[in-house]
Amino acid sequence: MSTADNLPLSPLRYWYGSLIAERTMNGETSARMRRALESVAEQITRDMPDTPGDTSGLAPIALAQTQLSSLTSEAQKIAVIVELRASNPFHPHVIQYTDAAAIGALKKIAWSCDVPLYDLEVLDRFWKEANKAFEQKNPWLWVRRAAGVALLAALAAMVVVTAGAAAPVVTALLATLGGGAVAAGGFGMVGGVVVLLMGSATSGALLAMTTTLLTQMGPEGLRAELIKLEVTQRLWWREGMSGVLKRGEVITQQKQLRNNIKTLWLKEEKISDPRSEPIQSWQKMHELVEKSIARFESLP
Repeated sequence: MSTADNLPLSPLRYWYGSLIAERTMNGETSARMRRALESVAEQITRDMPDTPGDTSGLAPIALAQTQLSSLTSEAQKIAVIVELRASNPFHPHVIQYTDAAAIGALKKIAWSCDVPLYDLEVLDRFWKEANKAFEQKNPWLWVRRAAGVALLAALAAMVVVTAGAAAPVVTALLATLGGGAVAAGGFGMVGGVVVLLMGSATSGALLAMTTTLLTQMGPEGLRAELIKLEVTQRLWWREGMSGVLKRGEVITQQKQLRNNIKTLWLKEEKISDPRSEPIQSWQKMHELVEKSIARFESLP
């Protein structure tokens, strides 16, 4: 992996938030955004204590540009853009911003780093279609739930196999992006694909990892990952990316994930009260994966 692959992703989040702040017409809101980004800059300092130079202003943005530009896979770059669209750049603070500001910021990032997405309105359309389909009534819930939860720790050292002859066995290098995860080290390892690859595992150890991950994510976390998965796959297919999961492969892995969830659901039914939150959580996650499978089967 390149040096850029190993950089923390907080610089990307800083750049994205800075561009949104520039495009926010309300002066008071823009000022609050910039104050929130100061905490992101502090995170960059903690993540990269040996990085020379100031960590405010242009330094984090330059790091972000280097990181994204240096990725070797165009599919990977698209996955990062989708992950940014899913993130709260001002995490742990919650500040509302417009879709226009978000898309404008992503256009700038894509243009600056040669990301093969020349029509970001398509991403926005796919995103809105998936959100509507999955009835994500409160998109900030996942952001709040993710705060302080190291749900990706078990995945950071996990070796997974990606689709396609050109994709080797890789260790997925994951880092939190303020309410979501992006894999900067593997080929096309957007967060949702990692969840599905885990779902395809059959050994007891990997099933245990699936249990830990899904328990910490909960239905809203899984909903967010399935939305990101759908948008990313559709963009990959639209742009003709090679070496990525085909429709049938996605559906097969989702069915295995559904089976794993059903196994964990039935196991919980032997322990918890029938109407308890754990039972309802597994049931809801099962329903979400069923819905995702149906959508992939019907997508044009």
